Amino acid sequence: MAVTLLPPIGLAAGETGTTHTVVNGGDLRSAVDNAGEGDTINLQGTGHVNLVDGEYDAPWSIKRSITIQGGTIDLRPGGIILEADLTLRNVSLSFSNFVRNAIIANGHTLTLENVTCADRTFSVNLFCGGLIPNDFETFPVQAPGPEGRIVILGNTDLQSTELAGGGNIYAGNLCMGGMDGDHNGPGDNGAANVFSGNCVIDLSGSGSTQALGTVYACGAQQRIPIGAQSGKCTYPDPDNYTVAGTVHISGKLIPIRGAGASVVDATYISPNNYLTNPTMTDLSSLRLEKGNLALTQDSNFRDASANLAVSNGATLDLSKLISGAGGTLTIQDLAGGGFLGLGQSQTLCITGAVSGETSVGIGGIFNNASSSAPIQGHTYIRAPQSSASSFRLLPHSSDPNMVLAPDGSGNWTASSGSSGVEGDPIISLRFDPPAGHGTIGQETELPLVVESENNFYASLDFLPLTINVNGAPASRKEEDGYYTYTSRLSELFMTICENTLCVTPYEDGTYSIELVVPKKYTKAGQTLRSSVTLTVGETTQPTPVPVSISVNSSFA
Repeated sequence: MAVTLLPPIGLAAGETGTTHTVVNGGDLRSAVDNAGEGDTINLQGTGHVNLVDGEYDAPWSIKRSITIQGGTIDLRPGGIILEADLTLRNVSLSFSNFVRNAIIANGHTLTLENVTCADRTFSVNLFCGGLIPNDFETFPVQAPGPEGRIVILGNTDLQSTELAGGGNIYAGNLCMGGMDGDHNGPGDNGAANVFSGNCVIDLSGSGSTQALGTVYACGAQQRIPIGAQSGKCTYPDPDNYTVAGTVHISGKLIPIRGAGASVVDATYISPNNYLTNPTMTDLSSLRLEKGNLALTQDSNFRDASANLAVSNGATLDLSKLISGAGGTLTIQDLAGGGFLGLGQSQTLCITGAVSGETSVGIGGIFNNASSSAPIQGHTYIRAPQSSASSFRLLPHSSDPNMVLAPDGSGNWTASSGSSGVEGDPIISLRFDPPAGHGTIGQETELPLVVESENNFYASLDFLPLTINVNGAPASRKEEDGYYTYTSRLSELFMTICENTLCVTPYEDGTYSIELVVPKKYTKAGQTLRSSVTLTVGETTQPTPVPVSISVNSSFA
């Protein structure tokens, strides 16, 4: 097979960053062996990695930090193992051998950017840890580095055919078990082993979550299925193939199985606000930086020492967790600031520190409101170290005045009423500024300042208000727990969102809008009113026209 290296390999010591080209059908193994540290290899078509005499099924060992990009890698050895960092970019992987259909980072950094599997080949498994060969395999394996990193970028897809199972990501080692038909019983499993390093799995790519399978915080064994005579499958085993270090998983999270590692931390960063429903088990901590995450009922945290963080604007829904759906879910610390969903009869116990102000929705969160009616008198949060502003209840249309009221011990109980800790009646409201300008067909925001008796977040969003437009009442309609308003002649469509009157005008003009809060929601038991002037389109005064008046003196 021809291989073209441009410029020629044979660099002087210290020269790095050279780009080489392997022509279609060329010898990629030779090109990599001759490349320098930090070099890039461009594939023009398919680059072949052939078997080495006497090393049947031995993995292809990459001994220096390189980048391979473009084209297809036709791999005939038993997998890839790193002795340095490797980046694969815009590459199609063709694993024609189902023995070790895997890339083993071996304590180094493996970066995959826009990497896919070729048609009619095997899916690819990724390992942060090292390789534990079978007893009869004699090829040398270098000891792993201290930290294995897997970085997924772009539209990377590990899935191909199901001949050896789907592709997944593992933090630990790949262990080889029973590899032939005569040695495929339970006693032929690989020996128990531990990857002692730390693991970082960065899923920053934009591809689908199904493309990456599941993240396992343990290692796995590849072997012939017990009772079969051929074929290979890769089985996670958190009891026998463990990780001593910390496993940190970040980015666009996919299903996580955290058993088998000493510590498993997950950080979720969603590129959009679409709801994600992964199953995550045995997590030590979960941090939601951005996005909308609702854990499934099969999810759980490792124990009561788990920590949660929900950043400003992010939403974490815990309402379906089996461990807390109708009982108590206990964690250690909560770093709040975003939105937290709890079950209708659930209690969240926070034994440690509480920071930030967290909005709590009962039964989940929909349109900035509780999806289910809070139960009067139920204690939803027990947090001895919380402050008076740590939590606020997102209202439900059945009782928009209900709040989470804390006692002196940090117990937050659903309460409603006319005054005191039993409720939070409104004292005053005003539009600020008192005038605004709008455009036909575009939503205009007219902010309100709302004060309440107990200084909880007093929300008008879910109260049945009266809105008068130029002295005529607007029609009111309830939709999913909140209200919309349409002026009498349909010039204005209005709703309240986060104490802001949002108005979409459909005709030019000047509108006097009066907002009226019923007395049942006010501190003094009296109706509260505030007005704002909205001008839509251009407003000009007619130009005075001079008029000449002649006076007949004869009438003097």
